[in-house]
Amino acid sequence: MGKPTKSGEMGLLEFECDATNAREAKQKFVEVASLGLDHLSYIYNVPMVVTTVRVFDPKHQSTYIAFSSPYKSGVVGDYDATLYIEMKSIYAMYREAKNATSEFYRFLCLYKIMEELFGKTRGRLVRQLKVKGIVVNTVNDLVPDDPYLPPHLKKHVGKTIKWLYDNVLASQFRNAVAHFATDHGTLDVSSPAEIDRYASMAFVADLCVRHLIHIHEKLLVKLHS
Repeated sequence: MGKPTKSGEMGLLEFECDATNAREAKQKFVEVASLGLDHLSYIYNVPMVVTTVRVFDPKHQSTYIAFSSPYKSGVVGDYDATLYIEMKSIYAMYREAKNATSEFYRFLCLYKIMEELFGKTRGRLVRQLKVKGIVVNTVNDLVPDDPYLPPHLKKHVGKTIKWLYDNVLASQFRNAVAHFATDHGTLDVSSPAEIDRYASMAFVADLCVRHLIHIHEKLLVKLHS
């Protein structure tokens, strides 16, 4: 059931269902509400954004509110802040990922950074270093750990980032979001399950991207020294 605001705009959607917990109730709401909102977005050619989901349990008189956690705080100047002009496009894409409101787009931005650093950008830098007589030791960059890493992704910690890139990110996630298709059919970007999956993978991809950028910057230091 929809409720308009004083100005006649749609401002609230209500949905009643049976569920064993708040998470299940939220997923049921999103599954139903997204279908209508997706259609309205197309019909009226406007964005339809859900900012907050509130679940009320009448039996226990409890309320659950779903929200996006804020970005981690940081201190400017607590690390080497050298700006490398060669990394201009990488920095820009990283910012694009951080500003993204879609987990699918965020993941894709981070994936493209990894693709670039594993490809021609790293190769070009290695060749430039070779001209200067600097040999780059091959190091297997490993997936870093993080206290906020989802438990089901802990199994990837310590594996090489290239392995994760080739065997998980590319085959199981990138292809689906890039081609709008999965092994089971069309990718449903309004599915709560798919949003959670891509949010988790975007998190681990972010950790890997930051590591790869850091390593690339260290090689640039050798190039310019």
